[in-house]
Amino acid sequence: MFDEVALNFTVAGLVINWRDGLFSIALSKDRKTGRTTAYYHPLVSTKEYAIDTGFLKNNSFAGNNVVLGDRGFNTQSGSHGLHQRTGIMFFANVAQDAILCWNVRHKMAPENVAIAAQDHEKLVYISDLKVIGDEVWVLANQIPRFVLSKLNVNEMNYYIHRANVKDLIRGTVCEQTNGT
Repeated sequence: MFDEVALNFTVAGLVINWRDGLFSIALSKDRKTGRTTAYYHPLVSTKEYAIDTGFLKNNSFAGNNVVLGDRGFNTQSGSHGLHQRTGIMFFANVAQDAILCWNVRHKMAPENVAIAAQDHEKLVYISDLKVIGDEVWVLANQIPRFVLSKLNVNEMNYYIHRANVKDLIRGTVCEQTNGT
């Protein structure tokens, strides 16, 4: 479900009050136990949730999911992806035209979440984010303008970006808590 207190954030100067629920799932495999954790969140929320996928496989979801914490104000995010080697989660932060980072080995709290990249022109509404190897790939578009206003066909409306994980977390709390 979406989170009522996270409604009405701004993207590209437009107020978004979409009531989107579950929007993204990222998986992490524990090398020691072989168990897989599913991290997930609604688009309209600043909270992150997790569940051991074993509970999903045997249909015992109810009561076994965990609220990990809150990313903080204005951190509504669409897609997210995990860099398996470092445990750094990256979020497509649509509310701030940014990519956020968080080390999953630390408490999910605003002080442990950082802006890894931000651009109010080229990262407006990141619609997809993937971690592939040691790179983060994002697709940004102007869908809020298209849906709620008017798309200007004379402007660049789509962007594909990639960045190295170490470059993105450099100088952030994610680097400091990761030891890289």
